[in-house]
Amino acid sequence: MTIWLRTLPTLRSPLAVVGAVAVLAVATACGPPPPKLTGRPGPVTERVTVSQFRDLEAGVQYAAFNAAAEAKAGAAVLHGGTVGLRGLYRGGVAYSLAPVNGQFPMGAAAVAPASATELYGADVGRFLSTGSIVLAATSAGLFGARVGDVAEVRRWSDGGLTRLTIVGIVPDERLPAEMLFPTTTASAIGFVRPTSVQIYGYKSVKAVDDALAKHGLRRSDVRISHPNTDPSSPDSTLGLLDTKVKLGMFWYVSRGDGAITIDPAWAQANLVRTAFTGVGVVATCHRVIVPYLQAAFTEIAAAGLAGAIDTANTNRYGGCYGPREVRSSGGTTGGNLSRHTWAMALDTNTATNPMGGTPTMDCRVVRIFRKHGFAWGGNFLTPDGMHFEFVDEDRSKISYPSRFCPNIVGGADSGGAAAAAAEAAQVKPPTMQEPYEEE
Repeated sequence: MTIWLRTLPTLRSPLAVVGAVAVLAVATACGPPPPKLTGRPGPVTERVTVSQFRDLEAGVQYAAFNAAAEAKAGAAVLHGGTVGLRGLYRGGVAYSLAPVNGQFPMGAAAVAPASATELYGADVGRFLSTGSIVLAATSAGLFGARVGDVAEVRRWSDGGLTRLTIVGIVPDERLPAEMLFPTTTASAIGFVRPTSVQIYGYKSVKAVDDALAKHGLRRSDVRISHPNTDPSSPDSTLGLLDTKVKLGMFWYVSRGDGAITIDPAWAQANLVRTAFTGVGVVATCHRVIVPYLQAAFTEIAAAGLAGAIDTANTNRYGGCYGPREVRSSGGTTGGNLSRHTWAMALDTNTATNPMGGTPTMDCRVVRIFRKHGFAWGGNFLTPDGMHFEFVDEDRSKISYPSRFCPNIVGGADSGGAAAAAAEAAQVKPPTMQEPYEEE
């Protein structure tokens, strides 16, 4: 059931006030509000995104919708997470098939078809109106999928399997994830996890930002970003699709309580046990990131900073490889796999940099890691100062007002004193495909 209060009647008595409050409470508890449409087909590239760590609170959703209404803008709730793909079928014949209890991780999103028309284009809205799914082109290419093929996906509701037809394949930059569902189909398989409100079709971004502030959303646990106009953060991460392209694709089997077993052929081909020189770290990491890590450790040692790495702690409690679903804490985790499943992230100094705590990592070490192709978790919405994650590009020259350890660009901190006072929100690079933080 969905109830959306566009207006409230004039309240003439205490009883009416109590009744209205009760109705509002019911509305908030009954799921996300319906789309607020502009009447103009997309795709829309300029937008404001409101999100939180993991699932989006109902109160934040409604506040964002009220702000959009004041700014005369459209708004849509986007659901997101990871859906398991068992396999694909063409003409009734299976291909790209995982084992019986296995699945390939697919970055997925769900949105109402009318909103999809305005956000992603009339063709995407038309595809979703059939109740079937749309794939991003690169993802389809990884599997060899075509329009008309049938995808067998694992339901969030009970772990069973549902077959859905692929009715469209769209360029990656047009979609928010590699697999897009209409909300009705997503609900039928239990894929209900509001992750952001997309606000679009406004005349003034300032009007939107002012309205969001008026409705109490300028707070430390809410990220307000302008994905295609904000500067890139040095600590944004790769999306799941980019990760698969760079590091390979595997199937996995969930063993319960977050434990998983991954495709042994992928593991044998990609995981290497390495004793890194310069700092004494020994870890099992993806073969692709080993030279990047070694270059970072070499520079750290040459700079006299080897002591900033707690080697004993890293070797015992940190490291790269740790196949698992993301641990739950304060909300659902969307079925996401930890990036340590790809052995693409290094945890170090875990005792002094716990998730959620104020990072204490030496900023000189942080900047060296950025230089050699790693984002740092210290500036995630929920800080994770132990975490360095492979992104395959130099991030040390990005001028950005990070909360912690801003880069030094042109001889001065990129933000200096302003960085320390900057808004806590981390922004995304200009891409439609959503990256996600280690949770």
